Amino acid sequence: MTLRPPIIFQCLVQSQYQTRAKKANTDDEQTSKLDNSIGILAGSFKEMVDNEKLSISGEELWGVINEMGLEEDAVVDAFVFLLKSPVQVKGLMSTPKGLHKLILGKMMKDAALTR
Repeated sequence: MTLRPPIIFQCLVQSQYQTRAKKANTDDEQTSKLDNSIGILAGSFKEMVDNEKLSISGEELWGVINEMGLEEDAVVDAFVFLLKSPVQVKGLMSTPKGLHKLILGKMMKDAALTR
């Protein structure tokens, strides 16, 4: 006659194995979610750093501003404004040249209103 552990003991052992398997799956899911979150944060950080860099050189920016035909005081104000705001430079440079003066004026006016 072969002795077998009581059925309750068998169920308890089986339940412990199932619990461990579920915990391993949960840990894998949490690790995956954490990895995904870290990736999103890294991408956002990279974008923030990239937005702090001028997309063109200072000399090129000066040339773009001078091509707009602004008055001398306005040229200096525009240059200083754009140097402080690389995001605005990227936006301005993505528009047609014929609209640069109008768009820059709007950007500077809006910035003055939000101060």
